[in-house]
Amino acid sequence: MKIYLETMGCQMNRLDSELVIGALRADGHEMVHDRRSADVVLYNTCSVRRHAEEKVYSRLGAEAKRKASGRKVIVGVLGCMAQREGEQLRKRCPAVDIICAPGQLHRLAEILSDGAVRLPVVALDPPRSRPRDEKLQSRCMGIGDLDQGEAQMDAMDLSRDTTLAPTPSQAYVRVARGCDRFCAYCVVPFVRGPERSRNPEHVVEEVRRLVGAGRTTITLLGQTVNRYRYRAGEMTVRFASAPRREYTFSSACRRTEQVL
Repeated sequence: MKIYLETMGCQMNRLDSELVIGALRADGHEMVHDRRSADVVLYNTCSVRRHAEEKVYSRLGAEAKRKASGRKVIVGVLGCMAQREGEQLRKRCPAVDIICAPGQLHRLAEILSDGAVRLPVVALDPPRSRPRDEKLQSRCMGIGDLDQGEAQMDAMDLSRDTTLAPTPSQAYVRVARGCDRFCAYCVVPFVRGPERSRNPEHVVEEVRRLVGAGRTTITLLGQTVNRYRYRAGEMTVRFASAPRREYTFSSACRRTEQVL
């Protein structure tokens, strides 16, 4: 099928879109730049700013009109807004066929496989509530702690198409997902899930593949990269204890960077 994908929001969303495009191409789909020629229209969305959500609803209104005119097209909402709104999206916009949360993006190729899954499909991450005990906000993920979905997301990162990148020399690599800070003004912990740091060996493997493909600037992404910690047996790995290299760390929601 011909698929159009529009990305809104932070660097993490852009990386998610790169991984989705690579997975869809590997499954035999064709990516197009004009939504009017597409069989599938996907919007990878942001919930941090209200304007971003209003922009999505505007796009969905246009897709609803196209469907009403007889055009057969599959419409999907991905990312943070999909998780935040959930089933309410389809109630407000019945033209939406797919609602896919950030932690369910590995399922998208299967969802779009001909006849594999009947539409509509709502694929959401487990809901979260603000913890009463602040101590519950601090966790350390390790080997064996990841559920099947998270492991599949990590596998999608590792099998990425290294030809896709923001610029010919740049690439994004995810080192952590989610946030446990629960700031009063921020929706990220509720739409991106709990903090989960990736296996550092997987991060290094992915970076090496990208460097081999000609990328010279690797930006490591996470909602709170300064809280990276990965448990390997009795040892906890942090970036401060890792071998010293030139890496750029970027916080996807706070948009801050530092070089170690």
